[in-house]
Amino acid sequence: MNYQETLQNLHSIPRRKKENDLKRMERLMELLDDPQNSLRCVHVAGTNGKGSISKMIAHSLATSGYTVGLFTSPYIIEFRERIAVNGNFIKEEEVIYYYSIVKKRIETLLQEGFGHPSEFEVVTAMAFLYFKEKNVDVCVMEVGIGGRYDATNVLLPILSVITSISIDHVSQLGSTLREIAFHKAGIIKSAPVISSTQKQEAREVLCSEATKKQTGITFVEPTMYEFLELEGFRQKLRFKMDDIPPFTARLNLLGTYQLENAATSVLALLTLQKLGYRNLTVESIKNALETVTWIGRMEIVAEEPLTLMDGAHNEDGAIRLIESIQTYFPNKKILLLLGMLKDKDVSAVTKLLTEAASKCYLHTPDDFRALPEDELASYLPSEKPYLLCHTVAKAYKKAVEDFTEGDLILSTGSLYTIGAMRTAAEQIQKETVK
Repeated sequence: MNYQETLQNLHSIPRRKKENDLKRMERLMELLDDPQNSLRCVHVAGTNGKGSISKMIAHSLATSGYTVGLFTSPYIIEFRERIAVNGNFIKEEEVIYYYSIVKKRIETLLQEGFGHPSEFEVVTAMAFLYFKEKNVDVCVMEVGIGGRYDATNVLLPILSVITSISIDHVSQLGSTLREIAFHKAGIIKSAPVISSTQKQEAREVLCSEATKKQTGITFVEPTMYEFLELEGFRQKLRFKMDDIPPFTARLNLLGTYQLENAATSVLALLTLQKLGYRNLTVESIKNALETVTWIGRMEIVAEEPLTLMDGAHNEDGAIRLIESIQTYFPNKKILLLLGMLKDKDVSAVTKLLTEAASKCYLHTPDDFRALPEDELASYLPSEKPYLLCHTVAKAYKKAVEDFTEGDLILSTGSLYTIGAMRTAAEQIQKETVK
């Protein structure tokens, strides 16, 4: 089986309703000799900011001299992004190899009546095997959905990190903040816990779980960080953490929400330092924040015409995105490229984003859960100008044609459009150069 056939096999695994237990995943890992038990893992759950915080932690550890595995989802452009060591993606032949190992164990699972594991379970198992083989010093594992019954939750962490919790994935996690926080809190074990600032309901659930597991939980407070100024496309901020003198750093990620994410990451890294990762210093952390990159999180993909791409796909994400744009790019007219999935809070997200836009270019993401652009149009205010473009590439081309000096093209609504949007932006840039 070649690489493309392997991916085809993986992506063709039937989707089914998620079980509220980890029995199948635990058995699969047992059949693989429990590679996760030999790994030192930082486990990251939450609604918004999981990817950014996971990347900041992993990048800081790697630039401090450690060998670091990073597991994230979904991938943006290339499947191999999901499993990386020190920023280097797993190789195609390694994807084939580790999939073949897991596939053999699936045959035993089926014989035992467990049913076929999901694609996410299979890829998670592959990641654990890969990180063990690479003998990483630590691996940063991002939760897929929820936490308590997520496939990654078979690990025993050295540190649990919980990012901002808000309403998302309501069909799987529940419709209230307490219900969703219950799932996120499931990653809390006996290890220390670092949490972003949380609303009171979520905070109470996390504290209760930490008490049950007899471990401490530390929350990021607004007094721990302060935005100073924007230097080009870098944010200058000041951290005020306990036990160390205040320090200034430059963050190579835009977004007012990234300030809290950075503070959460710094608090997690300082905790890891206390756990024995002595190469982590304030200086190494500062250097990492200044060089970290993360695709599709308030990413400037073109300066001419000014084009910004973000993966905001729920109400909280949309609020933070608009707040950031108003902070960094006040008075700019927004040309909004919008595509969403059916299982998101389309009404709330669309309302927030379109209120800030002067014109909308609607498209359909390339995913089986995509909301067709003509249905998305029904969520727009009647007076809002819009075009139906079907693909994000066509939407971007139209927006570029309409662009005038002082405008901002914003592409958002789903992580599943970021790869196609990046390609579209690169194509426009090539045509402009010609």
